[in-house]
Amino acid sequence: MLSCYEVTRLVSASQEQTLPWNKRIPLRFHLFQCSACHNFSLQLPFLRKSMHGYRDRLDDLIEKHEPEA
Repeated sequence: MLSCYEVTRLVSASQEQTLPWNKRIPLRFHLFQCSACHNFSLQLPFLRKSMHGYRDRLDDLIEKHEPEA
């Protein structure tokens, strides 16, 4: 059985790439049994989307306030 630490790392990795089946099956089993990790797996996509939005907004603000050459 995977530890919660391993699960958080796999959930994070799954945001960037498709995990192989031999990682996905134990991950899903753990998420089914562990409510804390399940909640983390639901919150991570929201955090990722929020941070991308923040980055885009910050880039826009920097572009608006750059001095003209």
